Amino acid sequence: MTDSLILEIADFEHDVLTGIYSEETGKPQPLRFTIQARMKPLDQYDPDTSLEHSKNYMDLKFAASGALPEGVHFKLIEAVADHICETLFLQDKRIEAVTVKIVTVADLPEAPLVASGAFHRDHLASVEAIMTSGEDVMIALPLAGHTHREWRLALATGLARAHAPARANVVAGEGDVLDAFEAYLAEAPGITGQYLEGDGQGAGDPAQ
Repeated sequence: MTDSLILEIADFEHDVLTGIYSEETGKPQPLRFTIQARMKPLDQYDPDTSLEHSKNYMDLKFAASGALPEGVHFKLIEAVADHICETLFLQDKRIEAVTVKIVTVADLPEAPLVASGAFHRDHLASVEAIMTSGEDVMIALPLAGHTHREWRLALATGLARAHAPARANVVAGEGDVLDAFEAYLAEAPGITGQYLEGDGQGAGDPAQ
């Protein structure tokens, strides 16, 4: 059996010009990426193996952000995934395969019941497909009022119960708060079925 090394970034969010409807043209859509790059490893990695034999995780993030052409509208998210794969293959000849998973999370309606219905209609199938493969998910949603808490917690709890041992958590926030939630959940394997909120000023942010 041939050895391989897999590097991964999970739940990286970036706004991309994408969508098939006219009202989506010119309006960035938030996409959440999980990217795996399978590489041919060295025969052995010693404590003093030089950095040139490694792969920078930031290269995976760059492929899903800075490497995407500015001002170009992708009608299909499959085209976004294809561009990411091409970027990574061209970056490094050691890469043997790339897997890109994309979940779209658009702005949700203000009314809690309508927002819940929109998420279940537009996004639930994609999330469940990821969890069915055995992977954990962190669903990042925009901040909303306290009336949204009940359906978001029910979403996290239901997914966690249906797809255990894969974990599901729902978080609300943006920017550095989401990064902090991701790091926190990565170090807390026992946490699942939770809804966590951060206001961007430290409240609810596990890094604060």
